[in-house]
Amino acid sequence: MDIRKAVSSFEELYVSERKDCVKCGETRDIPKINVRCDECEAQILAEESARADRDSWKIQRIPARFWDFPVTDDHRKDARSSLYLYGDIGTGKTHYASQILKVSRGVFFTAVEMVDMCMENSGKINEFKMLGSMCIDDMAKINPTDYRIEKLFEIVDFRYRERRHTIITCDTTLPEIAEIMGKSGQALRSRIIEWMAKRQLTRQWR
Repeated sequence: MDIRKAVSSFEELYVSERKDCVKCGETRDIPKINVRCDECEAQILAEESARADRDSWKIQRIPARFWDFPVTDDHRKDARSSLYLYGDIGTGKTHYASQILKVSRGVFFTAVEMVDMCMENSGKINEFKMLGSMCIDDMAKINPTDYRIEKLFEIVDFRYRERRHTIITCDTTLPEIAEIMGKSGQALRSRIIEWMAKRQLTRQWR
């Protein structure tokens, strides 16, 4: 087939004509190749994109209650480096960390469940070490036994040394972490001070 004819035939498919959109039923100018109007096509693409995002967030273990919140410029900025998020209960630390994970494609774990998983299966500790990006939520909530704090420290220390993107949320200040967790807490505090940006959240949301 002549190339000019082929191009002309292709372009002809995108010439608009008046017809009914199969989705909304409105009579619109719609390209011959399509059966839906531009508005309905855009809506379908947006819905498909939202479904893809939700599927991804489910795999990332981001809590569902944070799915519908938008990512802001502050979240994008804070996704560039590891971060220690602290503040009183109800100031939105988990919410803020979850929005950052949408940007960094990281995985969400509470400190309690992470340590429990390591105790049930020792191989899990290497998985946590090797994640490209992750959040350790509510670090101070773990039962501060020597064994549990050792596992927490082992993961944090590895990620500190390898500079793996990590978000830690906590409702205590760094000096208080050292008091609660003893010698390992002091070591954790030292790693966080050297490695992570710090952001205190103060606005009460609940």
